[in-house]
Amino acid sequence: MTAAPSAQALPPDAARRRRGMARWRARSTMIHVFRVLLPVVILAILAALGGWVLYKSTVGRPVEAPSGPVALRMLTPLFYGRNTSGQPYVMGARAAVRDEHDLQRIALDHPTMNMNINAPNQTRITADHGIYREDDKIMHLDTNVVFVHADGTTFKTEKATVDTNTGIITGDAPIAGDGPRGQIQGDTYTVYDKGDRIIFRGNVHGVIKRD
Repeated sequence: MTAAPSAQALPPDAARRRRGMARWRARSTMIHVFRVLLPVVILAILAALGGWVLYKSTVGRPVEAPSGPVALRMLTPLFYGRNTSGQPYVMGARAAVRDEHDLQRIALDHPTMNMNINAPNQTRITADHGIYREDDKIMHLDTNVVFVHADGTTFKTEKATVDTNTGIITGDAPIAGDGPRGQIQGDTYTVYDKGDRIIFRGNVHGVIKRD
């Protein structure tokens, strides 16, 4: 029994062919590996690029500032001013929203107004809703409008327009008042002289209390 001839024992041509075959097998194995790995790498790169594009278009997109005006909401605001006679007043509300289309218009939630502050004839006005315009300084009140005068007289109505320039208050809705001097009601009204003079019109009825 004879052993297989080694590479050294082979003729030069056979040894060269064996070495060439070994190199061909190595290249073939490498090519096969590349054929398998290359599509996987390409798919991974495409997936990463797709994920990056999706991130930039959604989560990573910078917040753009709106091009138009934006409504401004204020909580418990206070507005201070003086009428043409120099009398100070204070307006407040639970919340105020400036109209995004008309910046001079401010919607008020449960507005309040104190007129003639630091004076003995101070008047307080409250309502459920209100609109105040900064251009003409007029406030429109509606729903559960209540006036409370310093002497304790209370007037209730559903609408009121307050001109903060003059301090004059007008209303085209029925009004009823009750106080130390009696009771009165009418269809419309106008308040003058810092609340000391009130003119009622239409179906006016009153009861005067005697001391």
